[in-house]
Amino acid sequence: MRLPILGVVGLLALIPGIARAQCTPALQRSITDRRYAEARAELQAQLKRAPNDDAAMDCMGRLLLEEGESGDAVDWLEKAVKIDGKSAQHHLGLGSALRAETMKAGPLKMPFLAGRLKKEYELAVALDPTLVDARHGLLQLYAFAPGVMGGSMAKAREQAAEILKLDPMRGHLDYGMLAERGEDFAGAEKEFLAGITVRPDNAVPYNATGSFYRRRERWADATAMYEKALKANPDARSTSIAHYGLGVVHQKNGRAEPAKAEFAAALAANPDNAEAKKALASLK
Repeated sequence: MRLPILGVVGLLALIPGIARAQCTPALQRSITDRRYAEARAELQAQLKRAPNDDAAMDCMGRLLLEEGESGDAVDWLEKAVKIDGKSAQHHLGLGSALRAETMKAGPLKMPFLAGRLKKEYELAVALDPTLVDARHGLLQLYAFAPGVMGGSMAKAREQAAEILKLDPMRGHLDYGMLAERGEDFAGAEKEFLAGITVRPDNAVPYNATGSFYRRRERWADATAMYEKALKANPDARSTSIAHYGLGVVHQKNGRAEPAKAEFAAALAANPDNAEAKKALASLK
C-alpha cells in the first residue's frame, strides 16, 4: 500500500499543491510564500471571531498539511466536514490529509486509513465530478491497492478517462503512469510526451517525463527533460523537482560534486523536499 501513496512517478509531487479553495487570496499568498506563522495567526484570529467558520477550518487544515502536520490537519478538516458535509473541497482536503497520514502509518493502521481516504475522495467526486485531484487520488488507489482493498485497473482507467476530459495534460500523465505500471514502457513514453504537447509551457509534464526516463536509466533523455522543466515557467516546487532529478542523474553516473550542487539547488527552491535533503546528506 506504500505505492498508491507515493505513486510510480510521484505524480502528486510533480503537480502543484491542491488548490486552497477555502483560503482567502491573502492567505494563499502567505502559504505560497511559506509565511506559515503569519497565515496561522490570521486563521486563528478568523476562528476566534467566527468559531464555526468551516472555510477557515479547511484552510487551517491545508496550511497544517503544507507544514507537514498531517495529524492536526486531519482534525481541522474533520471539523470542516462536520459543519458542511456537502462541500466537495472539504472532503478533498480531508482525503489529502489522510493520504499524508497513511504515508506515516504502520502496516496495521494503513489499511484503515487507506479506506478512509478512499471514502473521502469518492465523496468529493460525487459532490463535484470536476475535481481532478480527487479523481487522481482514486486512480492511484485503484491502480496500486490489492484487489481485496478495492484495487482495480479497470476502475483506474475509468478515472484516467474522466481526468483526460477535464485536464488533458494530467490525463495523459495519468495514462502514462498506468501504462508504466503495466510495464508498457513504449505506451507510457507516448503518454508522457503527449502531456508535453498539450502544455509545452508547463514544467509538470517535463518533470514527469524526465522522471520516467530516469527510472528507465535513459540519463541523457532525463537530463534534457529536467533542463526543459527549468525553462518552462516553473514554480518553486517544480524547480525543486527538476534540480533533484538532475542531481540523481549526476549521482547515478558518479558525478558527486554536480549532484551536490543540484540537490542544494532543489532545497533552495523548496526546503521541504525530503528526497533532496536525504540525497544531499548521503553525499556529505
